Amino acid sequence: MRKFVLVSLLIVVLALASCRGAGNPTPTPTQAEPAKTAEVQEAQPTQPQVQATDSQAYPYPSPQAFKTRTPRTYPEPQNNVAISTATPIVVPTAGKDTGVVTGVLINTETGEPMAYQSVYLGMRIYLTPGPGYTYALQEASSPHAITAEDGEFAIGDVPPGDYILMIFTPFGASVVMQPNTDRELDVKVAAGQVLDVGTLEAVQPELR
Repeated sequence: MRKFVLVSLLIVVLALASCRGAGNPTPTPTQAEPAKTAEVQEAQPTQPQVQATDSQAYPYPSPQAFKTRTPRTYPEPQNNVAISTATPIVVPTAGKDTGVVTGVLINTETGEPMAYQSVYLGMRIYLTPGPGYTYALQEASSPHAITAEDGEFAIGDVPPGDYILMIFTPFGASVVMQPNTDRELDVKVAAGQVLDVGTLEAVQPELR
């Protein structure tokens, strides 16, 4: 009886097992294949593709011809005409008790006008005991004027008397001589008159 029960249970278990296999088949394990990794290609630097055209055989701007500059034109040279730009000297009017001395000074060595020179009316100072004399002037008070660019001068408000014409600089003085002589130019001034001594040659004072 016991053996029959065991055999019956075994038959039942086998039947259940076969039924379970028919309804839910056990999956057969499969080996998963590793996913293929995408091959990474190293980025290569791309270079611009320049296609040459008929007028451009290489990938650079074609050379251009330099533009020809238009030559400048200049006015035709004209004859140089010497135009004096010197400001003319204004000759003062002689006063009732004073006179005026005018003239022009030329450099003896160069023949050029003695421009912007201090012209003085000096005095002879006779030596005692004599004979002989010297020259004297007062820089501030003696009658004087400045020559213009063309060497012209005009000394006004000159008290009547006898004078000599001198050129004065801070470094020395020179006496204007009479033309073609070795004597000083005597300047005699009269009240109410204008004395024109003319064009005279003079020596530039030497440095002392």
